[in-house]
Amino acid sequence: MGNLHGWGGPLPQTWLDQQLVLQKKILARMYELGMTPVLPAFSGNVPAALKDKFPSAKISRLGNWFTVESNPRWCCTYLLDATDPLFVDIGRAFTEEQLKEYGWTSHIYNW
Repeated sequence: MGNLHGWGGPLPQTWLDQQLVLQKKILARMYELGMTPVLPAFSGNVPAALKDKFPSAKISRLGNWFTVESNPRWCCTYLLDATDPLFVDIGRAFTEEQLKEYGWTSHIYNW
């Protein structure tokens, strides 16, 4: 659901921290059971502000899938083209952060 810019919230940092602890426990247990976890990869969803920072990047504004005039959180999904060199840079940074956080990975990712 990279096309959502927010839903309710904001969530407290303690909740986010607890989710990270839970994720690490789930991954460890999956490995103990011989399962191969599939972690998320960078799919190309980016904030609109990235276009300002990288004006030459191939970023497309997709059509609205749901419109609520009073709620901009539902508006405007931006997608970085997979052929743009920035896609590789962001994808690599995303994966490197996962490796730093979890210390290991199956190296199988969904997109």
